[in-house]
Amino acid sequence: PPHVRRPGLRTPLPGTLTFRALLRNKEFAITAWPPREYEGDPDDTSEDATIAGQAELRVQALLRQYEESVNLEERAIAIILEALLFARLFEDGADQSIYADHLPTILAQHGIEMSTRQVRSLVGVVRDKGVIVAGSPNGYKLALTAADIGEYLTHTEGIVGPMLGRVGRARQSVKADTSGRYDILSRSDTLRALVEASADASLAALEDEAPSEDADAVLEDGA
Repeated sequence: PPHVRRPGLRTPLPGTLTFRALLRNKEFAITAWPPREYEGDPDDTSEDATIAGQAELRVQALLRQYEESVNLEERAIAIILEALLFARLFEDGADQSIYADHLPTILAQHGIEMSTRQVRSLVGVVRDKGVIVAGSPNGYKLALTAADIGEYLTHTEGIVGPMLGRVGRARQSVKADTSGRYDILSRSDTLRALVEASADASLAALEDEAPSEDADAVLEDGA
């Protein structure tokens, strides 16, 4: 099918996706040549063009900072970013995302052994640097458009909402067990405010959602 150009993003050439599909199971690593910085249309002032341009520049800055680092975790971050950036720019559909469980395999190809839990922690570092990495049922994806960021927020709601709901129910249980004498949130004003805000009618639907596997993974990883 024809590919509609997305502001600020490269458009796959005819046949590129078929060629990539043939290579995917045999490739060791991917490098785009010639390497370049983001080149957007200077006359395009749309939100997507601005988001895409600035996001890619931020990623490229982190790559320059970490790709030659002697620190193992920083080098791993660079490899993860390279993989996520390539997938977002040159793949299509679900292949623009990479499962967390697959990232250790990519790192291993570069001689770095890390667990999925460690990879998730490194993705957290990337997010702390201001790079938006959206989570979805298809894995991690760099957010380069307003729609990508919308997916990121929806996914985050699906994790945070059920987690706050669990804390709220735990609070109610302990209050009932102690005849109201003990509030488990008495030592955390911030968490108490979040739980109480989630009880608002506008957020009630979030509490009623079944916790996703991602929510459980967050708890298991201690993140």
